[in-house]
Amino acid sequence: MTFTGKRAAIYSRISKDKDGQAIGVERQESACRELADSLGYQVTHALVDNDISASFATSKRRPGYDELVQLIEAGDVDAVICWDTDRLHRRPLELEHYISACGVDGGTPTHTVNAGDLDLSTSSGRMIARIKGSVAAAESEKMSERIRAQKQHARVNGQALGGPVPLGWIKGDEKGTFEPDPEVAPVLAEATERIARGQSLTSVSKWIADKGVRGRRRNYSSPKPGEQRATWDELGPIMSTSTVRGLLMRPANVGLQEHEGKTYPGRYPAIVDTEDYATAHAALQTRRGKASGSGRRKHLLSGVAYCWCGEAMVGVNPQQYACRVQRRQAGRTQAGHAYRRTAPLDEYVRSVVAEYLDRADVGAQVTDQARKRTTRSARDAAREKLRELEERKRALARLFAAGTIGEAQLVDGTADLDQEIRRAEVTLKAQGGNRTVARIMRSSSPGHTFLDAPVDQQRTLIGELFRVDIEQGDGVGGRRFRTELIHITPKGEQA
Repeated sequence: MTFTGKRAAIYSRISKDKDGQAIGVERQESACRELADSLGYQVTHALVDNDISASFATSKRRPGYDELVQLIEAGDVDAVICWDTDRLHRRPLELEHYISACGVDGGTPTHTVNAGDLDLSTSSGRMIARIKGSVAAAESEKMSERIRAQKQHARVNGQALGGPVPLGWIKGDEKGTFEPDPEVAPVLAEATERIARGQSLTSVSKWIADKGVRGRRRNYSSPKPGEQRATWDELGPIMSTSTVRGLLMRPANVGLQEHEGKTYPGRYPAIVDTEDYATAHAALQTRRGKASGSGRRKHLLSGVAYCWCGEAMVGVNPQQYACRVQRRQAGRTQAGHAYRRTAPLDEYVRSVVAEYLDRADVGAQVTDQARKRTTRSARDAAREKLRELEERKRALARLFAAGTIGEAQLVDGTADLDQEIRRAEVTLKAQGGNRTVARIMRSSSPGHTFLDAPVDQQRTLIGELFRVDIEQGDGVGGRRFRTELIHITPKGEQA
């Protein structure tokens, strides 16, 4: 039937438009205009939703479809023309709203190029529309299931899933292969090693920025209308510490990937040492969520060094330590209590501690001196067990990477070891163990690692292992720094 002089709205939609050329919707609109001419309609609106799905799998709004429904409800169009009914709906709930908007008695008809007319004015027509809608919904769900199955198969087999290449890799010569980025991968490897040695995330983030490694520009993957897509070599923003944390904790860095709690072979070759990654990963997890505000101590020896009177020394300003008694007096110097300049005192204590930690006879004894509440044998046993569990976990990852064990063995073994490691860490902490001290002392050069560590970790180690006492002095020597008045004693050697 022809409705001469009637107004029609054309609706076109396509779910995927990888090239962004809108060719699919243009073809739909062209066919719909031919149908409108043959039916005698005047096209007053051409509404488009390009690269937007109508399935259950998306939560995106369809602005073109929303405008179409508003036109129907306002009575501004007399008919709707589209390529097929599944261009309009793939959800039964949306179809019911559309039926209500079109009206039951003599309402707005819907014409399609491929599926004929949709008569919503009769019960039989509405039944057919609902059946078609259910079929379209089922097809959409099956398509989603197939896509998920394909991605899972690719994931299990370490195949590429599409999308931009992550920072640290570049595309290989063969399609679907990747290789380490010769410029970025070494930076990420050294950054991981620095975290494993005890450096702070903030200092490592600044170091990465100094090396010229930046995040992607916002329009690298999805440029805004009118913008040109950025190229990979264009500098993006400096990465925040949270971005760097996520970057260094990626399983892909060691050739693995995780999905829904399971571990699979990675799509990208490893760019980071396995042991460094495991140590850094544990350190970054431990630091996550800790506040970094003004409440943290900023001086190396605040609360760690002591005046000869027995009160702790605190930083009264960036240039000076003073006995806490003086702090109570608004920082005024009070006779009979010690005060020292910050820079020379910090430098001297650091050098003495680093030299002590590197002594050959100290390594096996230092961590025992930091254990306080249980017997030596129990502490040693707990520490040795934790080391053994961490080594077993690293060995498991190496076996999987070499193909000796399968995915299921890796997943089950890692889960069991993680649970045991958490229990061992809780036990060690309850026994007075300190993870900062243990991490520094496990390195090949504890003194060097100590000097590279952030101030808060240096303060922790000094407080755990040493007693720093400062004499008042006799006024001789003026402002000259006198090391003979600074007494640094390992706690295990105190009288």
